[in-house]
Amino acid sequence: MKVDEVKADPTLFILAGEQSGDLHAGRFMQAVKQLVPRATFTGVGGPKMRDVGMECLLPMEEFELIGFTAILTALPKVWRQFRFLKKFILAQQPDAVILVDYPGFNLRLAKALRKNGFKRPIIQYISPTVWAWGKGRIQTMAENLDLLLTIFPFEPDLFKHTSLKTLFVGHPLIETLNHHSYHPHWIQSSGFDPGKELIALFPGSRKSELADNLAKQFGAAKKLLQANPRVQLGVSCARPEFLSLIRHAAAENGLVFDQDVIAVPAAHAYDLMRACRTAIAKSGTVTLELALHNKPAVTVYEVSLMNRLIGTYLLNIQLPHFCIVNILAGKEVYPELIRKPYTADTLFEAIHTLNQEGPARQTCLAELAAVRSQLQNKHASQEAAKAILELLP
Repeated sequence: MKVDEVKADPTLFILAGEQSGDLHAGRFMQAVKQLVPRATFTGVGGPKMRDVGMECLLPMEEFELIGFTAILTALPKVWRQFRFLKKFILAQQPDAVILVDYPGFNLRLAKALRKNGFKRPIIQYISPTVWAWGKGRIQTMAENLDLLLTIFPFEPDLFKHTSLKTLFVGHPLIETLNHHSYHPHWIQSSGFDPGKELIALFPGSRKSELADNLAKQFGAAKKLLQANPRVQLGVSCARPEFLSLIRHAAAENGLVFDQDVIAVPAAHAYDLMRACRTAIAKSGTVTLELALHNKPAVTVYEVSLMNRLIGTYLLNIQLPHFCIVNILAGKEVYPELIRKPYTADTLFEAIHTLNQEGPARQTCLAELAAVRSQLQNKHASQEAAKAILELLP
């Protein structure tokens, strides 16, 4: 069916269980609204999706879990949420079910819906990382999904041997950056010295991530300040309630808050990326955002021993690289301190080398250009909206 033949008021169920999914789903919903203004959305989402007008059955914030141990603890609650959503979809029979990222929950929901007779289209927007682990999911997806929309160009090849229609629609972060309004005078108004080199710290968007990573990042940052007095530090503060935690961690590492280090609210995270020379970032979407800003970075991730053992021996996660920038490049563009526990000293050595003018920095910048070229010239939200609307009954 062509988009102009879609009924005027399609009902779409949509589920995003994490912040990045909320951002991508919000833009997708806007794209659908442009094509079919009377489309309605019901489901699970965060502030971006709610702002577009989604009827929120359950807030995304209740689904944000990190680490295997946290998931195990929350299993009873997650199971209740699962049964509620399954029952709602089967009763309401929306024109399509759109599942955004969050594969552990979403693929089980797709399978349960099919098992209970749901015949309408089920779409997964953003593929699970089956190239990393869980290749058994490929067959499950082929049996229960009508369409898979991927955001990385290498992913459709993984499904060529199945009957599942798979499309690379582009990465939605390209659209986000294209639409972002930067604040040219933000540096001066925030207390930064425009004559100094700004090093950005991105410790994470969850409290547990800050607790695991911030002390070592500040420890390395202090050594960097001692080695280079022309350096200043900006730390991204994902949520206002994290400010006291950041202040405490800075003081414990001998850094003077608002002098040695300045906290930057989430609304200015892209301004921080644009203004910085080099960054330290928790592994995740932020590393791709930094790459799209053409900023060299060191990527880190600290996990508990239990989670590390589960990932290595139970799930058999064996990757040459963990950072998505390095996976796209097929080589280490951003130094990774992930495979083994890292220290403030090893982090300092990595960021100090990358921040200095020299071969390591120049090589990193050249490789970032190649990574960006893989993702440009695609409008993910518009491509996804068109592909999904064409599936509607």
